[in-house]
Amino acid sequence: MQNGRKPPSANAITRYAVNQAGTKDVVYQPLYDYQTYALAGQTSLSFFQNPIGQSGKTLADTNMSIGGSLPAPQLFIVSAICIDFFPGNDVNLSAVDEDAKNWDDVYTFMKSGYLDFTVGTKSRLQQAPLGSFPPTYRLGGGAALTGQNAAAGTITGVDYASVAGQTFNIIPVSIPSTQNFIVTLNWPSAVPINAAARIGVKLMGDLYRSVE
Repeated sequence: MQNGRKPPSANAITRYAVNQAGTKDVVYQPLYDYQTYALAGQTSLSFFQNPIGQSGKTLADTNMSIGGSLPAPQLFIVSAICIDFFPGNDVNLSAVDEDAKNWDDVYTFMKSGYLDFTVGTKSRLQQAPLGSFPPTYRLGGGAALTGQNAAAGTITGVDYASVAGQTFNIIPVSIPSTQNFIVTLNWPSAVPINAAARIGVKLMGDLYRSVE
């Protein structure tokens, strides 16, 4: 009787090798980039141009290793685009007649602006409004609400909102290594919100890379 895991056969060893000259592997690995949406708004934001280590960016902000393109010999196939928008107001509200500021900011954002995805000098997608690009996840659960007479005391509530909907899929676009690309979010005029927010763009798809 044999104990333990069964080893691969001798002729299968190359299939599991981590060094295979001239071959590529593929992983599902979205490209992402996050920055600040200003309190006063702005007319344009550019994404995927600042790599890790530039402008204080870390892996929590982007997974770009160089700005505006992919290092050789990588190749990326874009199949969908998402936008994350995290409003900067407190989620727990404790004030009489407090406005639902997170709801207000998310709605203000989602109904405004347009996205432009460009590879090289050719625009591959232009779409408005920005709410067309919902994220693939959102906060779920329940919350307890309490309240008193508005004239006598404080009302405590929960103010959370997010964009939701179907993922914006596109006809796949190939981005080869060293090919410049950019995603911009644009507004005809600045759209102010109640508090500075965190905003990010994700290019969903598959990354092809050398097997090391």
